[in-house]
Amino acid sequence: MNVEKWLVVKSNGAARLTTRKPALDDDEIAMRLSITIPNGIFHRPTLTATIAVPDSAVPPATIAADVVSDVEDTLRSAGMQVLVALRGPSDE
Repeated sequence: MNVEKWLVVKSNGAARLTTRKPALDDDEIAMRLSITIPNGIFHRPTLTATIAVPDSAVPPATIAADVVSDVEDTLRSAGMQVLVALRGPSDE
């Protein structure tokens, strides 16, 4: 991609960029800029990730009763109402 612009600089260091040839004040100079930018710079890479959970990280199918009791006590102490229902394999 080629970009053509005008850079206008004032004597106090202020600057502006214009597309058309600028009209200048007495304390300004203009420089024509020709900028070449590769088109590929505008293509953002696609980030990808793969997440693998090993079998060893899968919790057991049954949870011990004392764990359920501890969770229930913790939630109640936080002001939550807890309802625990036991279901057998035939309920699924």
